Amino acid sequence: MNKLYFSILAFITYNIVNAQQTPVFSEYHNNPLIINSAFTGLKSNAELSLSANGFMSDIEGSPIDAKLTYNMPIEKTNMGIGGGIIYDRIGVSNINSFFLSYSYHISFDHKSYRPDWDMYKENVLSFGISVGGQMFQENLLELNHTEDPHFDENIATFRPNVGAGILLNNKKFYLGLSATNLLDLSDAKKDKVDFESPFFGYLGFRFYTDRFEKSSFKPSVLVKYVEGAPIQTDFNMAFNYDNKFEIGAGYRTQNQINFLVGLFVKEKFKFVYQYQHALLVSPFKSGHGIILNYGF
Repeated sequence: MNKLYFSILAFITYNIVNAQQTPVFSEYHNNPLIINSAFTGLKSNAELSLSANGFMSDIEGSPIDAKLTYNMPIEKTNMGIGGGIIYDRIGVSNINSFFLSYSYHISFDHKSYRPDWDMYKENVLSFGISVGGQMFQENLLELNHTEDPHFDENIATFRPNVGAGILLNNKKFYLGLSATNLLDLSDAKKDKVDFESPFFGYLGFRFYTDRFEKSSFKPSVLVKYVEGAPIQTDFNMAFNYDNKFEIGAGYRTQNQINFLVGLFVKEKFKFVYQYQHALLVSPFKSGHGIILNYGF
């Protein structure tokens, strides 16, 4: 299939997705700050996270994204600060986002006895807020369909947004609720751009397999709600051995499966490879991604 076909297909796909579904980030359990500001500064150290998806695809117009986040606790306080930038592209459509986040933690008898990539502060109720914006661009003239009034000019619009989240974290489970776009502060609708406001809820458990707590199973579920769209649910299961390596798999109700393999290096560096595969007929059948986490 030629370049024009994939560009138009990607454009149509984007509008379907943008009108009904916003992305659920498959790496949310490795970088949850992306969807919930309450995770800001929840570890005892600062953390830098970089993730990328779709860059190895040989199909023109297929989705790609990159995310860079940083967060840290404020010393001798119950607060954390952070921020991030996100790049998303599919076909001729681009969304560039940024956010700054703040959180406040109420701790209950916290005891930290060993470093653990997946162990945030135990017994904490955390509240978070984020502020930022999204720049949306559609380069419709690249499709060379200027005779159609829907394609005769490019679109560019900016939307400020405010997000909020809450998290209850325990050594053996965590429960969170969040929203990334609470306020509609832009004039985007005049450009016929519909920024959706997704709401997230998720629950996860940590089951240790031995009394030394060297290995654990971590089942989790994430539910995303967008007005006017079907509820989307992710079911995931991961196994961690002594913070040396991790493997996992998951299923999304839009008929997509995913797999991940993670390696840990000297308690500070974590590398994760992830693979997603669509079970339904789709021009974007599969995708690859990586996540790099570094703790300071």
